Amino acid sequence: MRSNSDETLGQYISSSLISIKEASVELGDASDAYDTPAEIASRIKLCNLLLCEISCVRRNLARRLTYRPSTPAAEAAERTAQH
Repeated sequence: MRSNSDETLGQYISSSLISIKEASVELGDASDAYDTPAEIASRIKLCNLLLCEISCVRRNLARRLTYRPSTPAAEAAERTAQH
């Protein structure tokens, strides 16, 4: 049975992955020539978005794995403590 925190984490990761995919598509082929400073600035912003989203996903997954109970008894104790 999935807890609310599992569902919230899943929704967050799904949203982040969608953002990553959209930014990746917008970046297109790295070999394309970009001549204007505005085009280069736009690519830099998209790269920053990608890095931020990837970092957030990694951090949240790592946090979840660190705090995830390892046994059914520990899961029950965690649910009880949350209420």
